[in-house]
Amino acid sequence: MPTLYMTETFEQNSKIFLNNTDAAYDECASGIANLDKIIVSVSSGYSSMTRGYLLPIIYAYWERFFRIVFSEYLRCVELSNLNLISIHPQLAQLRLKREISDTLRKHGIKQLQETASSLSIETAKTFFDNLTVIFQRPVTFADPSNLVETESNVNFTVLQKNCKNMGIDIETVKTQLEESAITLSTVLKELVDVRNQISHGDTFKAIRSDEWESLKNSILSVMTAVQLELYETLRQGRCLK
Repeated sequence: MPTLYMTETFEQNSKIFLNNTDAAYDECASGIANLDKIIVSVSSGYSSMTRGYLLPIIYAYWERFFRIVFSEYLRCVELSNLNLISIHPQLAQLRLKREISDTLRKHGIKQLQETASSLSIETAKTFFDNLTVIFQRPVTFADPSNLVETESNVNFTVLQKNCKNMGIDIETVKTQLEESAITLSTVLKELVDVRNQISHGDTFKAIRSDEWESLKNSILSVMTAVQLELYETLRQGRCLK
């Protein structure tokens, strides 16, 4: 159980997270709303095709928000002043993996066993001493966005992978959306499939008004659900081991 001090810290940091990510959500939601203004400004005969042209922009806002909220989550974990031993094991492993990778790269080494042949004994000792220290010092994320994996596109698998890496319960996100009759994997697949078809050179598809409204509103709901789960994970101290 978190101490009273940590409970207060998590409460404070979760408010910081919510404030910053609310601003990001408002920006993305406003941008998506502006797409509607473009659609109504064109002749009715071109509305369906215009929706098809603009759909990849909804994806762009989703990816932007995804990257921002997960980066901000990591930044707020850092504000909690925890060490690797204290944080959620999966997040600790993610940070440790990056720390080792960065340290090896600084020494021009690809694999750990190369330290025996590539470094002097004195340098090797310093190398391993520095690795030991990272378990005691507070966890930092110099550039949190570097730990957020978007891969070729942010589909359900990528969202699930990032949640797993950071110890986030994606099942809660799915359940929350199901209460609004939204299936997380289906919505993201629909959005990503349309985006990929266009980026791979397929013909733009005309999108009906009801299709547009359903997908647009579902993506906004997904953004809200993801943000809420990250917020609650911070607030409840579930980022702890």
